[in-house]
Amino acid sequence: MQTKNKNEVLLYPENIKVEMGSHVILLYKDKTELVEFLGKYFYEGIKNNDICILIGENITFVDVQKEIQNKNGISQDELSRNVVYVDYKGFYLTNGQFHSKEIFEKIDGVFSKYPDRTIRVTGDGSWVDKKNFNDFYQYEVEVSKKYNDKNVVIVCTYLSKQLSIEQVIKLTQSHAHILFKEGSSWNISETVEREIYEKQINKLEEFTSFTVGRELKMVELKTKIKQLEKIIDDLKK
Repeated sequence: MQTKNKNEVLLYPENIKVEMGSHVILLYKDKTELVEFLGKYFYEGIKNNDICILIGENITFVDVQKEIQNKNGISQDELSRNVVYVDYKGFYLTNGQFHSKEIFEKIDGVFSKYPDRTIRVTGDGSWVDKKNFNDFYQYEVEVSKKYNDKNVVIVCTYLSKQLSIEQVIKLTQSHAHILFKEGSSWNISETVEREIYEKQINKLEEFTSFTVGRELKMVELKTKIKQLEKIIDDLKK
């Protein structure tokens, strides 16, 4: 069995780091906020010769390119070598239908093409609607399991105002970290599922203490949910 690569990846210049193999959700308020983050996120990738992949709309990709060039002086040639655009319809949908098997085959193909380089994948989920939300949620769960030992960081972005409270909670539970902007600063936090899962593993080493600790975990879970609800409430404003 492969072990997880513990090297850290700098997501953002303001010292926001995650472990290699992390699956991150970014909840953004508007397109300006999304472009701001992706501009710096991909710029960090370009500096490290990472492969940067944006799966979304072409207009977003164009704006991100401009953000990188205008603020960092990166040439078009450097962008072309490191930053790749993939139309979300062609990537996520086959004949208009969402099929996770085909998506995983495409992702695996990228790893085969660039076996020795770190890959930064960003997929925007603003197109996801009620009809395909459950299927996409299950896909997100599988992503966390499938690629946590790869040289990749996957940042899934969602427009917060398009999501219900229930959808936000489910999506954050399928990622290791949640990214959000508070005031003028970007913040990152471990999600409820990751914290509770790691505590469960530790408790399972001693069955009796696990049984006793179950109530404590519920208290921690309720506290974390309150924190998450506050984040969601701020995003909705």
